[in-house]
Parts: sequence; C-alpha cells; structure tokens
Amino acid sequence: MTTITIKTDIISLINQRMADPLTRTDDLNITLLVQLLACEMATGDTQTQTLHVKGIQRMVELRGGSLRLSLNSEITFVTACLILYFCVLNELQTPSNYLDFLSVAMSRTAPLRQYLFESPVFCLYEDFIVVLRSENYPTYLYDLLYDMCDLTEMFLYRHNCTKHIAAIANSNRTNAFDGGKTYSRTTDYELRAAEIQRRLITRPAANTSNNPVSGDWAYECIRLTALIYTTALLRCTPFSVAAPLTTDPYTSTPSIIKSLGAALIKAYKYSCWADMPGCLLWVGVVGGAAARPARDECRNQEDDMARMWLAMVAIGCSLKR
Repeated sequence: MTTITIKTDIISLINQRMADPLTRTDDLNITLLVQLLACEMATGDTQTQTLHVKGIQRMVELRGGSLRLSLNSEITFVTACLILYFCVLNELQTPSNYLDFLSVAMSRTAPLRQYLFESPVFCLYEDFIVVLRSENYPTYLYDLLYDMCDLTEMFLYRHNCTKHIAAIANSNRTNAFDGGKTYSRTTDYELRAAEIQRRLITRPAANTSNNPVSGDWAYECIRLTALIYTTALLRCTPFSVAAPLTTDPYTSTPSIIKSLGAALIKAYKYSCWADMPGCLLWVGVVGGAAARPARDECRNQEDDMARMWLAMVAIGCSLKR
C-alpha cells in the first residue's frame, strides 16, 4: 500500500468514528490523528498539519481540556510533544495546557534520564554532565555548548523572563549573571553576548583541515545551529528571520540551512548523538524553525528538504525519551 492510500484509509476511519458520539473523542481517534500529524510533519505540509492540530485540540477541548488519555501515558506525552514541535517549527505560541503537562512530565523523569536531555536550553547543573563524563566529546564541544547556555540565560534575564530560568538550570547551576544581582541588564548583556558571538564566529568548521574539529559533524551541526541561535537572540528576531541574516565565514554556501542539513546527514552516519539527544533535539527544533520560509516566494527545494529532515529529527528525539 502507498503512503497516500494508508493516510486516506486512516482519515476515512477517523471520519467514521467522528460520526459516533461515543467514539469521536476517544483515545483511539486521538491516536489516529496524532499519527497523521507526525506523518505530515515529516513531509512538511504545513496546511495539513494545521488542520490535524486543530482537530486534536478540538478533541481535547471536548474531553474537558485534559491531556491525560486513558489508553497510554506515552501516547499523551507524544501528543503534547508533537503539538509543541508543531508550534515551535512554525513559530507559534504553544497552548499553555500542553506546556504545563510537559513540565510536569519532565519533572517526574528520573534525574539520570534528565541528564541526557541537556542542551543550551536545558542544563540541570553547573556543567554539562553528559559531555564532561563522556570520552567521546572533547573540550571544544563543551565550550561551545556552555557559551550557548550562558547566552540563553542572559537573554532571559535581559528580558525579565526569570520565571523560565528553572527550565534551563536549577539552583545547582551558577547563572551567567550571578543570580541576576550584580549586573546592569543592558550593558553587561550586550557586552557579554557580543563576546560570545565573537568567540562563535572564530570557532573553526568541521570541513577545515589540520585542527581538532576536522570531521566532527556533530560539533558542526551544533556550531551552525549556534550561529542561527545567536543571531536570533541578539537581534530579537524569529529563527526564520535570523537564518537569512546569518553567515558562516567557513563556507561559500549562501544558505546556512542547506549547510546544516548536509552536516546533519553526515553526523547521522555515526553514533555521535547517543549520549546527547537533548543537543540533537535543540538542533532539530532551532534548525527546523529557521528553515521555515518567511514568505512562500522564498521557498526553495533544498531548504524544504532540510526542514523535513530537521523536523523528523525532533520527532524522533521525543519518541526516545
């Protein structure tokens, strides 16, 4: 059976079940719609994705707004993750009930599992435990990740988003501004952010020779994502707006999204993400959002392919929690 035939059959089954008040919002119907959403996110059809998301949200509303499905807690988690990734990849506001559910779900995850999800937007302690304790990851990768984590914290403090700091680091980690007590929000932020950006620009690329990073494609994915991420935070712009403004001094390729997609394919040939799926997830969601065309006339096939690949990476990471 072709993919189109399978999707058509699933849609037909959903419509049949929607006609029955007893089954229109049950676990199976929501699960079927979630499967369709995951499929469409992998193919990049935003319009169809939007229809599926609205359908899921409507079903949840008809059930009283609760995300707790009786069939399987994993399905509930995947449903919330897919809605979150849909919103992030399309640079939309995520409904609060999904964020609340995911926050509680992550808080109940065993600490040893939480370490695996360390990234520039989620770091439990002063250091990146997984990177430091692994023999597979060198100092230059740790330094890059630490800079991005510091930049995230500084950005949130600069814009008075201190309530979100807990999502990045708990009390065991010293934040970039010493608890926000001894710095000038504007001056220190601009100086330290500019310093991080200068260091980032001078970090070598994996396709250069005679340096420690040569051939390290996981590092290259993180470096390219960091370039987009830093541009977005310093300019206070969406990732999709920041991407065309971001240049890589080590490549002549005009599209940094194309470079990121190529690096990710090379990195996937090796088991270099096994100990840091959180960083891979960060690459997927930031890169996927950055690949979103600002206007339809700006679309190109290579960036569309990279966007689909990055979206699939984000979905895959959520299924391996």
